[in-house]
Amino acid sequence: MQKFFRYSLQIGIIGIILCIILFATNAFYELVIPLVEKSNIKGDSFKTLDDLIFYTPLILIIPFVIYMVAGIIYIRRSQVAIENKDAKRLLKENAKRQASLDKRADFLKKHYYSNCPNCGSVRVEDESECLYCGASLIIKDED
Repeated sequence: MQKFFRYSLQIGIIGIILCIILFATNAFYELVIPLVEKSNIKGDSFKTLDDLIFYTPLILIIPFVIYMVAGIIYIRRSQVAIENKDAKRLLKENAKRQASLDKRADFLKKHYYSNCPNCGSVRVEDESECLYCGASLIIKDED
């Protein structure tokens, strides 16, 4: 569907310009009316057909305008859908980053022993528990 509307604006403008040129130069009318004149149509039927042939280029502008408007609407909706999809993806990524930063902030708010109070091993950076014995390395506030 996107391929159908990809060039709707350009095609619509070209079509409208061609219809206006056909109407202004009377080229379509001059090509078709001799065929109608050779037929046996007479009276009001001929007058109606004559008017219809004369105004056909202007009437053909309507489908071009509809095609342009439908194309613009479709393309805009497609763009909005893509933007919404990207926005949701970014929100998920940012939520993960924020959770990671919140976890890191909570970690940094606490004070830690440099050596394990249980086994005496040296604390590894960014660890809140001893890697050897599993004891907590968080210094408890004694308020």
